[in-house]
Amino acid sequence: MSEDNKPQDKGRLWLFENTYKTNDNHPVLTGSGEISVDQLRILFKHVKDDPPEDGIVRLQCAAWDRVSKAGKPFKFVTFELKQIRENAEIPNPAPVKGHNEEEDIPF
Repeated sequence: MSEDNKPQDKGRLWLFENTYKTNDNHPVLTGSGEISVDQLRILFKHVKDDPPEDGIVRLQCAAWDRVSKAGKPFKFVTFELKQIRENAEIPNPAPVKGHNEEEDIPF
């Protein structure tokens, strides 16, 4: 598999129940994460080449419920730069009741 075709590594987070939570202001889940240098380069290149007007880099995330080897449940989260789907199909709007498209044609 060539470098251009290899799947991009995603950032990862492991979130566990916050056992130190003593009040409602503390987070429910805490944990650690990592991001590969390759993924970091992709993010930096995106910001350098096409900086977002609002200064916010959008990410696509996914999460799974998992259980650690010690039996502790946790959330496993991946993230990567959100891609705009240029080839996504745009749904056709529902026809307006009683509207005849042929009446709009001027010839």
